Amino acid sequence: MKLSKTQQEVITLMQDSWELGCSHMWSTRCWLQKGHIGEGGKSKDIRCSTVSALVSKGLISRKGRKQGVMIFQLS
Repeated sequence: MKLSKTQQEVITLMQDSWELGCSHMWSTRCWLQKGHIGEGGKSKDIRCSTVSALVSKGLISRKGRKQGVMIFQLS
């Protein structure tokens, strides 16, 4: 399966213990955070379309919610 450079980066970072979350408070924001969402580690914003593409390809799935943020995991 062909992945874009950004999609591959997300998968690689998740394999390296970064957590992926999306918040829908006032506007949708998706980001990766080293360690776990909300624990203050280094973070990197990700386009929500990248998350949607990875879900559609079956590479990530919803894990659950934490503090109003949808958390994703590798499938």
